[in-house]
Formats: sequence, structure tokens, C-alpha cells
Amino acid sequence: KVIDPAKCSAATLAGNGIAGYVDSKDGEPEFYGPQGLAIDGAGNIYVADFGNNVIRKITPSGTVSTYAGNGVAAFVDGAALNVAAFNGPAGLAFDTHGNLFVADQNNNMIRKISAAGGVSLIAGTPTAGHVNLTVDSAAGAWGAFNKPVALAVDPSGNLYVADKNNSAIRQITPAGVITTIAGGPKQQALIGYPAGICVDASGNSFITDQAGRIIELTSAKTLYILAGASNVSGFADGSGTAAQFSAPQGICVDAAGNIYVADFNNNRIRKVVVVDNN
Repeated sequence: KVIDPAKCSAATLAGNGIAGYVDSKDGEPEFYGPQGLAIDGAGNIYVADFGNNVIRKITPSGTVSTYAGNGVAAFVDGAALNVAAFNGPAGLAFDTHGNLFVADQNNNMIRKISAAGGVSLIAGTPTAGHVNLTVDSAAGAWGAFNKPVALAVDPSGNLYVADKNNSAIRQITPAGVITTIAGGPKQQALIGYPAGICVDASGNSFITDQAGRIIELTSAKTLYILAGASNVSGFADGSGTAAQFSAPQGICVDAAGNIYVADFNNNRIRKVVVVDNN
């Protein structure tokens, strides 16, 4: 699917531009450096609220609440609310079983929030590094990451990690095997600090870059700039290059092709609407 940039429009979905921590049903919610986003089957949007060390939930009606985390920057597994702790959560991704995976950036870990509401460690250690695992790895080994920031899950359940400071894309299979599939610490020019990625049902990828653009990589491997002006940092709703973002991070796409972006420095959740694909 090719999206015409002239037919895309960005608008504010939640947040008032003030850095803070306010849940809200009818008022103005506040976020603090929101990053990764994910959408469940009911249309709820989940936000990795980096500065508040929690995962937030936005319902289709606009209610914002805390989904997981106690707000303390730490590493604690356990019940999602009040017990579990994150440290700078960044990327989010759902699997087909309703589990929500979190790139816990400052802990250098990949965590899982189960559909039943428990938080557990999937991979990584507090010490930053670049360590892959095979099926022959010793029991209890968790691999190593260096500031993981974004996640995506494919239909087979493989988890893809944008491992920022390793300049790598890593894969974690359902069996727990970790490999580097692109880039790496010695190939920074190849990947170079990835920020956000998601994949739609047709295999098209949507990417945020630090030049302030929203980009589509089609399944045919063609790149298109959907919104944002290259190397222009600011806040402006509008179509195509008239829209402006400031350090966009997490990104996700719904079944209708609407794209949601965590606009980090603007403390807003943005929506890029595809008006007409014909």
C-alpha cells in the first residue's frame, strides 16, 4: 500500500503540551516524554510514559489511566499496578495472545506485561552490552542490550528490538533465542540509533527518525516520507511536510491505516490520518 503524503493530516489526540503526570477522564491528561505506543484489539492505545516510568492507557473515548508501573525508576517484577517498576520504558508491542512487551530502556531489559496483569523479565540485564543467545545457552542467561527503545512483533510471534546504543535490530524468538539481524556496535553507519518501528498486517513498516519525519517502508522496500519536514524541529499540525514534530519516538498503526506517533519533546500523542489512498 502506498500512502499519498498530500492526503495525510496530523492532529493532537491526548496531552496538553505540559510535562506532568495526570490521568483524566474528562479533563486534560499530562504525559512526561511519551515514547512507545501500541494498540489492542479493542482500540485502546498504550503509551510508554518514559519520564513517569509507567505505562498509560488511552481508551477510544479518551480516558487516560495508568496501566502498569508504580512511578518509581527501578526494576521490580510483579503485579502490573502498584508493585512492578520500570526505568525509562520506551518501546511497546502486543503479541497475538494479549501480552504487552516493554523495552525498558534504562534497565537495558525487555519486559512482559501478561494479559493477566503480571510483569516479568524476558531478556536483558542491568549491565549494558551486546550479547546474543542460542538454544545452547546456559539456563538463566538473559542476553544483553544497550538502551532498547522500540519493539515490533510479527505474525509468528518473533519480537524485534531496536537496540539504540548498539545500533542494531535484534530478534527474540518465542523460544527465547536472541540474534542480531541488522547492524551492531561495529556497524553504526548501517543502522545508527534507531528510534521507533511498527509493522502492519501487510508487512509495511512505519518508522520515526531523529530528523523529525514519519516514514513508510513498503513491503516492496520503497521509502516514502508521510509527514514532517526533514531536520525541522517544532510543533505544527498539517498535511505532509507542513506538519512538524520534535524528536518523534514510538509509532503504531491501526487496522484502518491511521498512524499514531509519540511526539517526545512536544509531550503530545499525534495522529497521522490517511484521508484517501486512491
